[in-house]
Amino acid sequence: MSILFLASAGYDLYGGGTGVSVGGRGTVELEPLVWQLIAVPIQYGFWRTDLHQHEHDGVTVAKFKNYILDQIEDLYGAGKIEVANTYLGDVQAFYSFVPGVTPENSPHNFQLVYTDNDSEEISGFWVKSLHTDVILLSWGE
Repeated sequence: MSILFLASAGYDLYGGGTGVSVGGRGTVELEPLVWQLIAVPIQYGFWRTDLHQHEHDGVTVAKFKNYILDQIEDLYGAGKIEVANTYLGDVQAFYSFVPGVTPENSPHNFQLVYTDNDSEEISGFWVKSLHTDVILLSWGE
């Protein structure tokens, strides 16, 4: 998924002064009880459960568990996501994160943005919601 597509779809994106075209902010609505394809163009950051918000420290790599799942579990409770799957074609790898089963240090806890040669690529991934209501995911600064 390209930055140009995200910008044309209304995402508020910025360059961040690092030459990397990831960042910005937005909200994603995960619909109840369905599979949904999403992408979150955040390279560094994590969910602070104690503050109920993201922290973008420029050091901690944003991954599915620490950026997406921790937010959902903090705001909506555990057991709302069945699985998250992605296939990163440039590295030819399929990743599947199962909450409560996949260890946080597993490669299946995939990065939301990864480096492919000299460019930053945003990971598009499928999420299976088990929640009976819409889940609002915020991202960015």
